[in-house]
Amino acid sequence: MNSRIVFTSTILLLMLFSACSQSDQLIMGELDPTLIFESRGDDPNYSFTAARNIALDARKNLFIFDYMDNTIKKYDPQGAHIVTFGGQGEADGQFSHLMEIRIFKDKLLALDSVGVLTFTLDGEFVDKTPFPEEVVCEFPQVFQDGSWAGEKYTDSDLTKSLTLRDSHGAELARLAEYDLRQYYPRLKPGEDFFLQDYQARFYLYSFRSDGSLIWAASDACTVHAFKDGTSTLLFSHNYATVPIPADQVAEMKKDAERIKANPMLHMYVPESYQIVQHLLAAPNGDIWLYAISAGKTGFLVYSTEGKLKKFYRVNADFDMTRVKVQMLGKTLFYVVPGRSSVKIYSSPIPN
Repeated sequence: MNSRIVFTSTILLLMLFSACSQSDQLIMGELDPTLIFESRGDDPNYSFTAARNIALDARKNLFIFDYMDNTIKKYDPQGAHIVTFGGQGEADGQFSHLMEIRIFKDKLLALDSVGVLTFTLDGEFVDKTPFPEEVVCEFPQVFQDGSWAGEKYTDSDLTKSLTLRDSHGAELARLAEYDLRQYYPRLKPGEDFFLQDYQARFYLYSFRSDGSLIWAASDACTVHAFKDGTSTLLFSHNYATVPIPADQVAEMKKDAERIKANPMLHMYVPESYQIVQHLLAAPNGDIWLYAISAGKTGFLVYSTEGKLKKFYRVNADFDMTRVKVQMLGKTLFYVVPGRSSVKIYSSPIPN
């Protein structure tokens, strides 16, 4: 399958420009990601089974966590390995199912399925806030007080939800959910299953500096903010979807037919891309939303009031639907996973 997608053309840029009045003063530009790190399979200090996301400290040291072997590896700004810590186990500083890392000043928070662990930036274990029971979520994000948000599958009622939890793992709010059988009609409650969910509906979310959470569902450009127990609509815009190339859809249909022989495997075959692929809260309060739509494909930068301020096309030779994008300081980072490998790119945020 060809994973490269040709994004916004000059014609689409002109369409976007003409759609905005001169008074809007829309800023348009381009982002050119540069490769800053690449794993090496011949060296355990530089190899990964399934790199998930990264963190960056004030000295530009890079932290990468491996979702499969539950380790965190630290590298200096030149990419030299400094230390590896964590690992599978129940001892202090070890993980059951590491899901997320984030740095807040002089500490690193590691969200595990059984608690929130705190480390120094040298990788030394400090303490752990345990959960009363294991909670596993997809692509969670943790805030500096230990609260966190993530996508959760529930086997009993076959739902996928966006859950917000405190530092002890207790659910504070369920912001949205849907029935998985919308995409996988063969699912039955109580049965084990594995999902191939490329371009099925997913949730996007990002903490702002005040602790509020902005969130959206991938099938609509509708962004909410949750704070103090209330979810508020920030803005909503209508964009048309983009069809997935017919040859790719045909290949996915063949794969879906093949896996029907295994009742545990379920595959969704999309006809079009989900509109929203990435959602980021900028330090200045702006909301960065990466959309794939018939009129606008790239990063759309909105004010909190929903005014479109900027538009950036991403000139990348990787598939933006299959990467993890993070905004750390004034830089965007793109974590591009491969089979037992990872590449990390970065692009500075224009002023």
